[in-house]
Formats: sequence, structure tokens, C-alpha cells
Amino acid sequence: MNTTQLARALLTSSLLLASLLQPLPVAAAPNSPDDPIPSSLLDPNSVAWLSVRNMTSDQYAAYFDERSRQGYMVIDIEVDEIDDKQRVGAVWQENLDNRGWYQYRNMSQSEFETTQSQLRAQGFRMLDQEAYELDGNRYFAGVWYFNTEELEWISYYDKTDAEFATLFDRYSGAGYMMIDVDAYPVDGQIRFASVWVDNSEDLDWQEWRDMTSDEFSDKFDELQGQFRMIDVESYRIGSSQYYAGIWVENANGRGWAEWRNMTSKGFGDKWLELRDAGYRLIDYEAYPTDDGWRYAGIWRQNSRRPDWSLKDEVDSLLEEHADDFDIPGMSVAVAQNGTFLYLRGFGYADIDDEVIAHSRTIYRLASVSKAVAGVLGLRLEDLGLVDLDDATRDLIPAMPDHHTHTLIQTLSNRSGIGHYEDYPGISGDYTTALAPAMELWDEPLVYVPGDGYKYSTHAYTFFGASLEAALGDPIGDILEERLRVPYDLNTLRVEDLDISPKFRATLYNTSNDEVSQDNLTWKVLGGGLESSAYDLARFGIKLLNESILPQTTLDRMWAPPDGESNYALGWNTGTHMDTFVVAKDGAQNGSRSYIRMYPDEGIVITVLTNRKNGGHDPASLAKEIGRLMLEAAAQSAALADPLDLAQEPIEEPLEPEDEATDPALEVVPIVQPVADPSPEDLQEQTVDALIAEGVYLPMVIAP
Repeated sequence: MNTTQLARALLTSSLLLASLLQPLPVAAAPNSPDDPIPSSLLDPNSVAWLSVRNMTSDQYAAYFDERSRQGYMVIDIEVDEIDDKQRVGAVWQENLDNRGWYQYRNMSQSEFETTQSQLRAQGFRMLDQEAYELDGNRYFAGVWYFNTEELEWISYYDKTDAEFATLFDRYSGAGYMMIDVDAYPVDGQIRFASVWVDNSEDLDWQEWRDMTSDEFSDKFDELQGQFRMIDVESYRIGSSQYYAGIWVENANGRGWAEWRNMTSKGFGDKWLELRDAGYRLIDYEAYPTDDGWRYAGIWRQNSRRPDWSLKDEVDSLLEEHADDFDIPGMSVAVAQNGTFLYLRGFGYADIDDEVIAHSRTIYRLASVSKAVAGVLGLRLEDLGLVDLDDATRDLIPAMPDHHTHTLIQTLSNRSGIGHYEDYPGISGDYTTALAPAMELWDEPLVYVPGDGYKYSTHAYTFFGASLEAALGDPIGDILEERLRVPYDLNTLRVEDLDISPKFRATLYNTSNDEVSQDNLTWKVLGGGLESSAYDLARFGIKLLNESILPQTTLDRMWAPPDGESNYALGWNTGTHMDTFVVAKDGAQNGSRSYIRMYPDEGIVITVLTNRKNGGHDPASLAKEIGRLMLEAAAQSAALADPLDLAQEPIEEPLEPEDEATDPALEVVPIVQPVADPSPEDLQEQTVDALIAEGVYLPMVIAP
């Protein structure tokens, strides 16, 4: 009988008919000789991962079914009774070799023993086990993998302290290594469970338990240089809190982190911080204390971000700027050759609710929307859906005769259409770009189209109306169907005040008071989009790797049409340290934003904040980061260093957007503005700064 048949046979057993048991049979696939992953400790250098915490039983069952069918497997299971409710959590990672595995929970002792016996006989070994109480009854959970490596293994449970010590000596002396320890109360006494596996890699390791918090800290400091943690546990004996942990030799020297005694919110914040820093969760523990439930977690380096040679310097630069200007919240993303080198948030997306900023925090893009508009227009032209050289009146015949501009002139600020100072204020809730364009088009142009240059947000409203006329859809739908969805740019979208995304930043004025949101629907392409720094950087990455536009089209987009300005089709262009650079910044009520790219070097830098004024300057920050990167690249080239991490594109692992949990437990900021935006706040800053060093010359495209 093969593994798949055995799995099916197991499925038909009466044991697995219990409604709360959750099997996942998968046919086991042997490792190839060149693929050592997973090792006995499941420690790949980089892997897609997910985690879930404090879901209800039914929520977890649905999540389990979805993720397991997507090719993920559980590596750590956590079940607790919190406030009289079953709460389930788990850490998942990609099933790299498609091996068979099982996870069961809510088993009685006899069911657990039967399952353990059956799976061992079928060639599976245990990775994790959990004992817990629900409604006064004791249950067990466990995770088993097909034992492709054919390693010897042992597990036991319900052992006293003395029994545990005896077994420890026996199995450690026989060449086994402990990979899981669990401590739990039974009739008022602490009992221990453990999983051991043959130490085939001959790694040094240590297990310590019954430590006070101070003793744990001392042991952590003692071991952190040579060892890393793979399991952490906390439990109470009487009125005292104790800790246990397993440390194993950190053979490859990759980074790791362990944090404990965190509140639920504190754990969630640390999860976001370390996800951005390039770590994945590998183990977590929930435990009761005298101060309520607390959480601990262990994270493992999962990317090159912790090793970036400029990390500390960039950290210092950004931290100092955020502190000097008291920025409420700021998010930064830096990538090169498609690889993220830096992701971090500073301060708060919402100060009152203490919602931290991170790489997925969503900010207003302000005039950075114009750069997105340039990409959208050229993509539609490449698809044959629009001709940017067409006159706008050819698409919108109802437009007054004096609008003799073309689509490309509205996109390049050469249309004659004015800016805020040239028009009466406009506001309202619009579902199309045509509607606000109609309110504007009786106003005179400020110069003859093609004979001058003026920065204009309003011109982009006319551009959006032209696209609507060409495609027959509202501009929001066009952006959604032609850019956001096909390129998986999750948060890059039209700001919709009727929805409240979990990670949307609250808006602040110069005094860091919450300020009410103004409606941006009249200027979707000129300043009405939102995004996270992460997705805006991904947008830049997809431009540079030609996923969205081919190089010939990129060259056209970044070529100013004349010598009037360095502004091309939605982007400023120029040079920095003799290197071609394109950029766009923006400033509006509750936002100052910036994207900067060095196409020839594959560099993308995004800086987003949730305040308009106050002296902070995302553009200067991005320029300084760019300078550091260009200098580092020049030094690396001079040294002919083949190990320069920034120059080696790698495939990024999929990282979770958020920690999955019960939606009822999620913290969504409550927007409570105490101020209305001032007239200055409501008017976008006229952003048209040259980014070239020296004398500007328009870029020439060779035929």
C-alpha cells in the first residue's frame, strides 16, 4: 500500500469522523539529492509563510482548508481557551517538497494515542504537540510530517518534572535532539510533553525549563551568540510564572529574534515590525499570567533585508528625520533589481489608537497619482485602446472649442489648462472624471496648448475624462481593470471614503491633530489615489522589469517633449550623480509622498507620510538614500566584489500582508477628526522641482 492509499485508509477510520478533527492527506514526494529542505528543523533560508492567531474553531477550520489547498503546511499549532472560548492559531510555511502531512486538534487522550500509533506506522513523524483544556476537559493537538528522511523520533506527554529529567538524560545521551517542549497543568500539577528526533546534523543544542523571567533573560543573553531558539514555552507553578526554551546551534549564522510577555496588540505590532525587517514567525506561544494573556514568538531571518550593508545608516537617517519633524507616521520601501532591501514604518498610522505605521500602511499619494496616470495612459495606448496624440475634443465633442489640446499634452502639463490659482474651487462626490471636467471646461486656458508649460492637477481630470470616453468606463474602473488587478497592486487604488481599510493612515495637520478627509474624486488621476509604500515600490519594480510597459514605452514616458521643463509624462526626470533618475512627489491634506527610481541601477525608493506640512521632506530622504546606494554600488564595482547583495536579484518569498485572526478582535483605527483642513491644506503644493544636477537637457531617444 502506498502513502496515498494509507492516507485514504486513515481518512475512512472512525476516528477521523469527529467534526473538529482536521486531516489533510497529501501524497509524499521524496527529496531530490540536491534539495536538503526541509531539514530536521525545517529551516530553509527563505520560504513563503503565514500565521494565524486567536481564531474561533470554525474560522480556523475554514482557514485551514483554504491554505492547505494552496500548498502551505502547519509547522506550529496553538490551541487555548481564552475567555471561555476556544482560540486556535498556527504558523504555516510553503510545503517545499510536497510531502504528506497531518494536523489534528481537539483529540481525547485515546484518540491522540491511536492517531499517533497509526501515523507512526505509516511513516510519519511528529513535529509539534499541544495539550490544553476546553470546558474542563483535556484535549490534544499535533502536527505530523511524512518522514522522508527516515529519522528516528520519540514523543511523550504527561511527565512529571522528575520523569522528564530522566527521559532527557536517556534520549540526549542516545543522540536525539529535542525539537518541541510543552508544559501544562494536570490536576493542579505541571506536566511536560516533548518531541525528539535523531540529531542527524550533529548540532549542539540546549533545553532549559523552570526558569524565572530573569533567569530566562540571563540564559538568552548567554546563548544568543552561538545558538538560536526554536521553541519557547511559559507556564505557571502556583503564583509564579516560569519559562522554558530550546536553543539549537545557529549553524548558518542567519538572524533570529525572540520576544515574550507581549500583550495581544504588542505581539501584532512586533509581527508587523519583524515581517518588514525580513523575518518569518516560526513558533508562538499564548499563556495566562497574573496580568492577563500574554504572547511569545520566535522569528527567523527570511530575506536579505537584515544583511543590507546600508541598513543601519538608513535607519539612523530616517529615525532622525522622523524625530526632528515629529512626523505622525512614515513608511519607507527600498528595492533594487526586484529585491526589497528595506521595509520599515515609523510612528503611527493613527496616534490616538496607537496603530503603528509599517510597510503596508495606506497613505494618500497626492500628486504621485500623476505618475500612475502616465503609466496607465501609455499602457492603454500599447493595448491599442487609446492614441495619446488624439485631440481631447475628438473624444469629447461637447468640450468647448478652445480646448485644442491633445491627450499627451494634458499628461505632460503642456495643455494650457491651469492649476488651483486659475480656477474656482471644486468639490463634491464624483463617480466619473467627466463630471468635474464639465464644471471646469468653460474656464479659459492660460496659454496656447503646446506653446508653454504649467504644472496642472486639473489637466489630469481632463485626461481621465478622455480615457473614459475612449473606453466607455469610469476612470476608477479603468484603473482597477487595467492596472491594479492585472498587476496585483493591492492597495494602489482610488481613495474611497465609503470604505475603511484596516491599514489606512489617519490624516494629520501641522499640529498633529486629526483632520477630516476631503473628497478627492474630482481629481482621481491628478491626486486621488492611495497606496502603501510597499505596493508603490512594487509598482516601480514592475515598471523597471518591463512587466507593465516595454522599454521603448518607458523611454517615451520618461522623455520630456521639449526644453520647457524636465517634466515628462507624469514624471520628473533628470540625473543624480551622473545617473538617470525619474521621480514624482506630492503633497495634499494629510499626506506628503514620494517615489524615486534609478532605472539603470534598478533602484526604487518610496517614502509616504500622513501629514502635509511641518518641514519634513520625503524627497530629500529618498535622494539621500539614493546617494548612499549609488556610492555603495560604485565602491562595489571598484572592488569587483561578486558578493554585493544589492546587485544580485533573487526571487522574493511570499510574505503575508497581515497576521490572520478573528475579525472581531482586529483593531481598526477610529477616525475622530478634531480639525477641518485649512484652505492651504486643501490645495496641493505646486510640485515641479528639478531633480537634475547642473543644466537641464531633455532626454533624447535615439532612433
